[in-house]
Amino acid sequence: MINKLAWDSDFFGKRIGEWQTDTPPDANEGFEVVYAKSSKPILKPLEGFEKSHDETRVVFTKKLQNARKVRNTILPFAGSGFSKEDLYPVAFESGKYSRFKLDVKFGEESFKKLYTAWVDNSVTGKFANNILIDTEGGELRGMVTYKVLEHKAVIGLIGILPGYQGKGIGRGLLEYVEKELIETNINELTIPTQLANNGACEFYEKNGYVITETSYISHFWKDDTI
Repeated sequence: MINKLAWDSDFFGKRIGEWQTDTPPDANEGFEVVYAKSSKPILKPLEGFEKSHDETRVVFTKKLQNARKVRNTILPFAGSGFSKEDLYPVAFESGKYSRFKLDVKFGEESFKKLYTAWVDNSVTGKFANNILIDTEGGELRGMVTYKVLEHKAVIGLIGILPGYQGKGIGRGLLEYVEKELIETNINELTIPTQLANNGACEFYEKNGYVITETSYISHFWKDDTI
């Protein structure tokens, strides 16, 4: 069965559905795009559709115990004097391995529209409890957002602008999040990413995170969908 995704459909202006591949597909519902999700690699096609993208999604998890020393260039976005527009380029950088970026059928405009909305909803508190930014010399260099869900938290966006990568900024942002969570008795942090994002995966492993979940996602577009 393919279930309609109301938010995605409204946002992208297409009838979009989600197919959990352990159930028989029902592709006669007028869907234009279908996200297939599975615990195993997706090998079978969806009749009448063209596969446009495959992704292996992994979730890294860490049990938080001891807070580490944090960088003094990190501060909350709220009250920082920066605008949400300043966050957009960092968000685009954080999403460069996103399936909405790599699936060319969505296109660059749709990708940027999605990540702009992600920032906007994080600023208002809908998608995130907090946004932290790294600044030095009056320049915004990176950011991280996170959402608390009961006794754990999830990283939403984490990105560093290209000119500042490799300088320990990402580690500093992550350490700051861990410190804030420990201080509020949250002892688990998870970070979803793509297995193809080798740099991010190595970075999380070096910082004590381990893969606790692996899933497979494919995009199928109706043959006549432009």
